[in-house]
Amino acid sequence: MPRLVPVLGLCAAIAWSILGAGCGRTQDGWAFERALLDADRIADDERWVEAREAYLAIAPDATRDDLLRYIRFRVALMDHRRGAWDEALAGYAAVYRHPHSIHDQYAGRALLRSGELVLEAWDDREAWHDLMVATIRTYPNTTSADDALFDLRRWYVEQGRAFELTELLAELFVPLSDTEIGDNLAYWSARIVHEELGLLDEALPLYWTVAWNYHRSALVDDSIWRITEVYRELGRIDDEYRVLLDFIDGREVSWVMADYESEYYSDTLNRLAEIHEEREEWLEAIGMWRRYQRTYPLSLRNDDIWYHIIELHMTRGSNADAEKAWLAMRDEYPDSRWVPRARDLIDGRGGDW
Repeated sequence: MPRLVPVLGLCAAIAWSILGAGCGRTQDGWAFERALLDADRIADDERWVEAREAYLAIAPDATRDDLLRYIRFRVALMDHRRGAWDEALAGYAAVYRHPHSIHDQYAGRALLRSGELVLEAWDDREAWHDLMVATIRTYPNTTSADDALFDLRRWYVEQGRAFELTELLAELFVPLSDTEIGDNLAYWSARIVHEELGLLDEALPLYWTVAWNYHRSALVDDSIWRITEVYRELGRIDDEYRVLLDFIDGREVSWVMADYESEYYSDTLNRLAEIHEEREEWLEAIGMWRRYQRTYPLSLRNDDIWYHIIELHMTRGSNADAEKAWLAMRDEYPDSRWVPRARDLIDGRGGDW
């Protein structure tokens, strides 16, 4: 019983802190939050001038730095929306030149918006370009850096300047490899080198950089899948098979650890089976298709796969194994359209409808 005392004391302290935070909120605090929501609603209605005035009116009452920075950004955005270009640029500059940290989302947005503004207002592509690059360099740990990279990448490709883009990405990667934009810079360098320039051997180490060095990145699976594509394009099927098999074997660990399910896992099993079929390794191909069925027991493709397994058994000349596969398919999917077709195939009445 005494062991419960510290736990109960901790629970009471947490409850008291939560209740105290709620009860301790002042009337002025509630009034400020309501006024801020009202200003946001006015902005949502595209009443730019009125929203700007509402933000300015409540700015002196902001009790937190993040709220004040949000208001300053919104004031600049209202100027941007209403076409007051110079005022907007000055407002944005006041935000991005005085960041809270390198993770400051408002500062990153302000710099990104400045680039959008100079392009919108004066069609100044050079200034836009410099501001996009500055967004990535200065605030690489914000979502605005990702947006700037996306816009730059699209523009360079549309202009047919893919090689120049790879030079820029390489230049940015060196100082920013340890930031949140690092994996994106490496990945998109690989994609451009691979898909736009067609330099397969040069793309491989870039993809591997993401796979090896950015284990927590959402781009790891994409990189591994594209590594296998490059190997396939180079005719290095053994290497492709090895990477695919390592990838799907890693899935088993991920699944047991309740980690995640990659969008590429099912495609990986498909490709592994296809490689065996291309080599006329029929039993190995059947084994991989069965692995697919065990891995995805609820897949709508499983009766289709049973039919294909029966085809493979017939190709290898084993009617007995085809018969066993048909019985398993019939028991598992009695209403499948493939059941009578497979029966006809085994009995020599066609079946490939």
